[in-house]
Amino acid sequence: MSNYPKGSEWRLWDLHIHTPASYNYASARFATMTDAEKKVAISQIITNINESPVAVFAINDYWTLDGYLALRKAHEGGETIKKTIFP
Repeated sequence: MSNYPKGSEWRLWDLHIHTPASYNYASARFATMTDAEKKVAISQIITNINESPVAVFAINDYWTLDGYLALRKAHEGGETIKKTIFP
């Protein structure tokens, strides 16, 4: 069953977000976080994505897929991402 029964409609897309894996991330990065801190950070990103009015996100962590892969792993582990995300 489609989430969009009307077919084509305008939706908000954000094609440039960074995770703590990004070299351009403005706060604490995965490289300096403990495993527990990483888990909290990923959970917060998923919460922010799910609560956003944006329908589609693209993870733009230059030179790495670590942030996208961490989100996918969390999703597969039970933290449901309710939006579309692209690496």
